[in-house]
Amino acid sequence: MIGLKYGDFDLQANGVTTTDTDLYSAPQNAVQADDLAEADGSLIVQQRYKSKTFTITGRLRTDTVALTDQLIDTFKIAMSRKNQAFDIDYAGGIRRYLATAQNIIITRGVPLP
Repeated sequence: MIGLKYGDFDLQANGVTTTDTDLYSAPQNAVQADDLAEADGSLIVQQRYKSKTFTITGRLRTDTVALTDQLIDTFKIAMSRKNQAFDIDYAGGIRRYLATAQNIIITRGVPLP
């Protein structure tokens, strides 16, 4: 299992399991190109990478509904913190990103009345 943390919150322990991520994709490359005068083609004037966005998917699972509800609240509090170190095990070390969580979606497998 790959180590994964958001700030001091472990995304691979205590009932939290991360199962998938697209973190390894490159950020979008923003290229500014100006057309050449009286010629085909263009000249690249500027190139920069935009802020990287990525998704992680996983499970929050405990032994009881009450404990799962507590874990959901703890998870939401941890994910509400801005500009946290997002650390992932990579190539024998740790790769760190500065991250802010967005669009936290939690679904439950509990039937509604």
